[in-house]
Amino acid sequence: MSYPKDTKIALVKEYEQGKTVATISKDSGIPENSIYRWIREYHTINTTNTSFTPSDHNKLQLHASKIEHMLEVVRMSGCILLHLHCQRQRQQLQDIF
Repeated sequence: MSYPKDTKIALVKEYEQGKTVATISKDSGIPENSIYRWIREYHTINTTNTSFTPSDHNKLQLHASKIEHMLEVVRMSGCILLHLHCQRQRQQLQDIF
């Protein structure tokens, strides 16, 4: 059965406030394994500056990975451009001497 996102989040908040999964399951009639899955997805992680869910964390990790890949491409491109620039400089020096 599918449950609305706001229901899932409300039950996760109950868990965060100290209720056990067994109690939440009994009160709501929703299987414990569903609640555990929602906790993994929606449980709030608090840090000094912000709070986020594991799902947000996974998105941030994917975004960081893409940025690292783009930086590597830029670094490699820079090396190629630097190599070409050095070749031109060397050729110009050879032409002078």
